[in-house]
Amino acid sequence: MNASNNSIKTVYDDRLVARGQLDTVMRLTMRNEVIVSKAMTDDPKKAAFHVAEVEAGKAEASKGWTEYMAI
Repeated sequence: MNASNNSIKTVYDDRLVARGQLDTVMRLTMRNEVIVSKAMTDDPKKAAFHVAEVEAGKAEASKGWTEYMAI
C-alpha cells in the first residue's frame, strides 16, 4: 500500500504539477496575445495601460516557467 501511495505521489509531483505550471504559462502567453491584439485597435492613449498589462503577464509567465524548469 505504501509503495502504491508513493507511486501516485510521484505521478502527481512529476506530471500533474508540471502540467499545471505549463498551463499557466500558456494561458498567460495567450492572454498577452489578446491584449496586444486589442491594443492595436484601441485608443492610442491607452497604449501605456496595455504595455503594463503585457509586462505584468510576461513577468508572471516567466515566474511560472522558472518554477517549471526547477522540477
